[in-house]
Amino acid sequence: MAADTTAVLEALGLERTHAVGYSMGGAVGLLVAVDRPDLVDRLVYFGGVSFDPSGVYPQLTAMFESSFDPHQLDGTLWHEAYLRVAPEPDAWIPLVEKVNVLDRAGFTVLPERLKELQVPTLLMIGDADVVLPEHVVALFRLIRGGVPGDVVPVPAVQLAILPGTNHVDLLHRVERVSSMIVAFLTPLPKT
Repeated sequence: MAADTTAVLEALGLERTHAVGYSMGGAVGLLVAVDRPDLVDRLVYFGGVSFDPSGVYPQLTAMFESSFDPHQLDGTLWHEAYLRVAPEPDAWIPLVEKVNVLDRAGFTVLPERLKELQVPTLLMIGDADVVLPEHVVALFRLIRGGVPGDVVPVPAVQLAILPGTNHVDLLHRVERVSSMIVAFLTPLPKT
């Protein structure tokens, strides 16, 4: 998906763009930013922020492996959104099964590659999201976040952890999430 995204950006002749993605879409944005930072002006990765499979709660990983039923997503907001735009509405279950395979496989970006990332980045999760908060903090630190900003320059890396929010709740907190994203994408001029 990251290679396809890169190909689309190149085909459109876009030199630098904002990459904003939720969950798997954020992972795609991260991979593009790591592999082709020349194409990404700013990156927002929200919901399920991870850089390797170890960041996902173990009980969720076990569920994906053993007791996953693709029909448990029937009637969810994802299913409803799919039905609104799907050219083949009956392809829902095969899609869910393919996404489950992707979720189980995960992806890994090596820490040394993350340390090279120079793209201004906003990481955002719920405090009850699908990833361990400490994993997201580890990513934040790998990309130079987490400094004493009163004594050293604040990096162009931000972390937001929304209280009382799970993975799906991020999609229902549009005002809160979008206000942070817009503020990050349109920084105030330096005085």
